[in-house]
Formats: sequence, C-alpha cells, structure tokens
Amino acid sequence: MIFLNDHMSKECTKAFGPMPKWISEPQTHEIQRFGRIDSKGKVEYLSYRLPNKQGLYQPDLYKPFATNKPNSDFETWMKGEDKPANLLEISEDYVCEFAEGEIQVPKDPNVAALMVANKKIVEL
Repeated sequence: MIFLNDHMSKECTKAFGPMPKWISEPQTHEIQRFGRIDSKGKVEYLSYRLPNKQGLYQPDLYKPFATNKPNSDFETWMKGEDKPANLLEISEDYVCEFAEGEIQVPKDPNVAALMVANKKIVEL
C-alpha cells in the first residue's frame, strides 16, 4: 500500500486536489482519484484503490453522495421550497458518465473567457 505522503515525483507540485466521487471506478476498487499539476503544467491522475482478495464489490465503500446536478430551479428556491439533494449511488456495474473528449477546454484563457461571454450573450 502506498500512502499519499509517500508519493514521489521529480517535479514540484503546483496544484493538487480531489476529483469528484462519480469518476471512481468500482470495478477496480478505486475509492478516490486525485488530480496533480506539476511545475511544467502536466496533469497527473493519482488513483487510490483498496486491495481486495476476493475481488468482490464492497457497497460500504461507495455511500450515496450529492451530484453536481441541481435539484430545483430558481423560482422554486425563491419560494423557499427546499428539496433533498440529488443523490448518486455507485453500484458494481456503474460506468462513469464522463466521456473523454466531452469537455473541450481551449489552451488560451482569453479564448475560454470569450466563449463563456458569447454563450451568455446568446442566452439573453
């Protein structure tokens, strides 16, 4: 088992943070994934898996958690109605919704800002 503080790299870490739980892969017994950006700007994903001798799914490792999808709209929220959070439960046959290539991020931050501004103008 490799602990987080035992992770070694030749490059300094510029940023480090946890990825959303819905990216985890229960088929490989992954419990958490972290993203790390080194001093050269390279993104590295660190996956933490628990050893499992039987290879069986362990539901106690994957408790239901709140998703990033809103549970109500603005009008409902302004009326003071509270709804419970949308929960996602990871089962043994769960497949991540995030498909590679689905999100396209331009390399130039100015272009990204213009894309967001243009999208807001079109919505108006």
